[in-house]
Amino acid sequence: MSEHDIADCPACKMRDYVLKEDGHWVCLHCGHTQKMPETEPESDLNFATLLFGAFITALILFGLLSL
Repeated sequence: MSEHDIADCPACKMRDYVLKEDGHWVCLHCGHTQKMPETEPESDLNFATLLFGAFITALILFGLLSL
């Protein structure tokens, strides 16, 4: 992210809506402010990782059972 992201203000529709470092949007034209919504951090585990783990586990179990 750059130092400041710029967007269209939802109040006055001017392209003066700036995202500050503290997570607040501020319109430089009309003064409208809004806090950015909190987002949940994404999990490092995704479906492909879980599938790969299940495949490796199945191979190990198959190897142990065939002894």
